[in-house]
Amino acid sequence: MSNHKAFERSYRDTTPVNGVKTKEMSCPTKISRIHGDITLNCDLCGISYETYACWAKRTNNHYCSRACASAAKEFKIKKSCIVCGTEFDVTLTQAKRICTCSRKCLKKRRSDLLLEQSKNMEESPIFNYGDHEKGEQIGKKLDADKIRLIRSDNRSQRLIAEYFGISQSMVSSIKAKRSWAHIDDA
Repeated sequence: MSNHKAFERSYRDTTPVNGVKTKEMSCPTKISRIHGDITLNCDLCGISYETYACWAKRTNNHYCSRACASAAKEFKIKKSCIVCGTEFDVTLTQAKRICTCSRKCLKKRRSDLLLEQSKNMEESPIFNYGDHEKGEQIGKKLDADKIRLIRSDNRSQRLIAEYFGISQSMVSSIKAKRSWAHIDDA
C-alpha cells in the first residue's frame, strides 16, 4: 500500500482476496470513483468487504464489522516513547496520535519544542509575533533626543503628546521609564 495522508489514501491499491469480484465502473471519472463501491480488506482479520469510497475516506482504519472494530480497540501493540525510549502498549486507534509514554514525557517534549523554537524567534512559527527591536528601530516618530526632551518637559502629558504626534499613554510610559528604558536622562 502506498504511503498517503489520511484523506489522500488510494483505495484502488488495496488488493482484494482471491475470488472476490470488484465492481466495474462504466465512467471512471473522479466523481464516480468517490461515489462508487470499492472492495477493501479488513485491517484486523483481513477478510475482504465492499463499501462506498466516500465512507472509506472518513476513517484511517477499516473494519469489516462492528465486532472487528471493537476487537481492534482491545488489540494492543508496542510503541516506543520518543522522549525516553521506553516501550509502552497502545491500541491500534491510539497508535497514530500518541507518541509519549506518560504526561511527564509529554510535558518534556513540549518544553523542549518551545525552547528550540525560542532560540530563533524570528523564524519560529510559534513565536513569530512581530519585531523584537527596541526604541528607534521600531518607532519612526521618536529618537533618543526627543525622548530626553519628553522626560525633561514640564507641560501636561496631553500637550506633549500633541506636540510630538504620539498618544498621551506613550508620554506617560516614557516619563515612567516603562518604555524607552534603555535611554538615560543625560
